[in-house]
Amino acid sequence: MKTILTLAFILGYAMMFGQNTYLKIYKDESRSDQTAYPPGTRFEVRDADNNLLFDQDTAQKTFKVERPVTLVVYPNYKESQDIFPLSEGIIEQALTSDFFPTQNKDTSYGSHGVTVRKELTDSKKKPGSKNLKLTLSNGIIFQYQDGTAFAELNGKELTIKNKYIIYSDLGILKLSFGPKSGTVWWVFEPKG
Repeated sequence: MKTILTLAFILGYAMMFGQNTYLKIYKDESRSDQTAYPPGTRFEVRDADNNLLFDQDTAQKTFKVERPVTLVVYPNYKESQDIFPLSEGIIEQALTSDFFPTQNKDTSYGSHGVTVRKELTDSKKKPGSKNLKLTLSNGIIFQYQDGTAFAELNGKELTIKNKYIIYSDLGILKLSFGPKSGTVWWVFEPKG
């Protein structure tokens, strides 16, 4: 009986922490050009013969690109995939504890020199759900209120595609928000 309980505990622990990694892509070995995707993002690395070399289910957590490969990423915040032809670099499933997640209210961290202030509150209209307000240092404001998302820059409404890609004259804000958990992942890609 002890063995069964121990096994059940280990299995439960593994399942609970199984998605505690996020996808991190370094497009060269200097690690200066980085792109990241939130936990649970599906991806695959294939060689020129279309052989699968690395994906989210691979036991290893790091893949060093030493020959031409194609990385295909299937972000959950949009319907299309992102494709990266790579001839060098590193692809890894990094622990979320190594990242600076915005789990707590009033957390600030940055992407491409842009920082964000996060305000997370309980929804009064949707019990068990969260509302979110992100205020970026470049002036973009994103809000998710009771199931509706909207964004603005200097009082002008911005276009939001899928869940959630926000277009502005400054660049593109890509974010993932779980209204049940309040978890937010984001990256800002400046124009040009």
